[in-house]
Amino acid sequence: MATTAHLRLARLNPRATAELNGPVVRAATFLALAAGAMFAIAGQVSGEEAFLIQARAAIGVGMIGGIQLLLHRTHAVILLTGAGIVIAVSAIAMGPGGSMAATGASMALVGMGASLFVGRHRWAFIAGYSALILTSSFAIYGDVTSAITQGMLLAAVFVFGACMLLWLLDHLQLEEQRFTHLFASAPVSIWEEDFSAAAAWLKELRSTGISDLATFLDENPELLRRAAAKIKVNAVNDAAVELLEATGHEQLLGGLDPKSPAALHSLREQLLAIWTGQSQITLEIINARTAKGNRLDGLLSWNVPTRAGQPDLAHVIVAIVDVSRSHQAQEQLEELIRSKDELVATVSHEIRTPLTAVVGLSQELRDSHGLFEPDEALDLVRLIAEQSLEVSTIVEDLLAAAQADAGKLHVTLEPVDLRHEAEITLKGLGYENRVPLETPRLLGTVMADPGRVRQIIRNLIVNAQRYGGESVQVVVREDEWMAKIEVRDNGQMLPADQRESIFSRYYRSQHSAGVAASVGLGLTVSRELARAMGGDLTYHHDGDAVFTISFPLVTAPATALV
Repeated sequence: MATTAHLRLARLNPRATAELNGPVVRAATFLALAAGAMFAIAGQVSGEEAFLIQARAAIGVGMIGGIQLLLHRTHAVILLTGAGIVIAVSAIAMGPGGSMAATGASMALVGMGASLFVGRHRWAFIAGYSALILTSSFAIYGDVTSAITQGMLLAAVFVFGACMLLWLLDHLQLEEQRFTHLFASAPVSIWEEDFSAAAAWLKELRSTGISDLATFLDENPELLRRAAAKIKVNAVNDAAVELLEATGHEQLLGGLDPKSPAALHSLREQLLAIWTGQSQITLEIINARTAKGNRLDGLLSWNVPTRAGQPDLAHVIVAIVDVSRSHQAQEQLEELIRSKDELVATVSHEIRTPLTAVVGLSQELRDSHGLFEPDEALDLVRLIAEQSLEVSTIVEDLLAAAQADAGKLHVTLEPVDLRHEAEITLKGLGYENRVPLETPRLLGTVMADPGRVRQIIRNLIVNAQRYGGESVQVVVREDEWMAKIEVRDNGQMLPADQRESIFSRYYRSQHSAGVAASVGLGLTVSRELARAMGGDLTYHHDGDAVFTISFPLVTAPATALV
């Protein structure tokens, strides 16, 4: 897995032991040469041959290590095994007067260390090194019984110690592999970050007399980026790469580089946690940014592990749970609730206003009909009809919207002459003399729902009167195999970002003073109805503001028949 190479939480693994070859060889070489010098001095001062033999043995081990270092081919197992052999040879050279206990203990300890660096042939190494201990004991002790007893005891100590070390090594490797797998494959994005340099920086700030870090950072916001550069990302998992939309793990490793105000704020809270000695905090990140600039909302968990009872700021674990979809859904729900509340208020006003007129005028006609001249009574009836039609339009739009939301928007298709439907609609509105209608002499037939077509035309005319220019016109025409109804007005062109928004549910644009606000459903419902009948409703501006209802012809275009 890609993150395994960057993870350094366990130290005893095959890769780690391979990396220890160099340091172990260098340390052993230095110690061996230092011991050789000390034994040589002691031998010269005391005149004892044993010290000189030990000096030569230690210098020999140092020479083996020095050759490896010069060749840049460090192998701790070769050096340590060689050291065990040299110890045995030096003990033999000193004869029966030498201390086999010290020699055997040294050989056992050196062999245990060498066993950690053996790869595949561990048991062969253990057997061979045990044989070396037994052979050395026979060479030193003249008494066979003592040689067997001491040799087997020391060999047993070596075998037991080596097996225990190797068992612990395997157990640690297994635990590391399990943790590495969990880290790399976890569905939650995880970082391992090094805050040690940032903690040292905070310690320096405290030493200068800073006591309120929060206020200090607020007054010096540029220091947050300086602190971020001191934080290093040691490891990330696949989920973190995916969450931040990075090109790979390497893009996220190294120095921390927060780009958004939300990321800087979360960093501020993490530094405050170190300042106050906290080992765990949970933060909500709102409107952060991914590597591609997309919005990211998350829940961040920051945890400092402990080592030997002290906080280990070099291996801080940071996990982020993506809650972007949840936040977006919540925002959409809140917006929907606001829209619904506005809708209820607007509908109440929209219906109450014409109903008040209808009720008031009707009561006036009922109670005082004898006092009105015929023309005055006719005007009142006309006003009642117009206001009733206004209520009817609102109710029809609300019913259509509710049916569309439930997936039950119903249309009945039949052959329709769009010229006829436009004429009926204008007459029903009482606009046949107020809104010009331009139609061709002949027009092909479309399949549509006559009542729904009239509803769309009525909505477009009302919309033009509310928000368009003073001049409104209806044009029916053919465009190849499409029949179209255009509702035109001499209003201004809509901004580019509103040309589709006007068809959104509950959208209400700016309108002229004194004109009542609409429910915000007319255009939405009209487009949904047009599309349900196989047509469409669009907006464009060609000098006039034009809403176009288009349907495919089911008979040949009239122009083709001329």
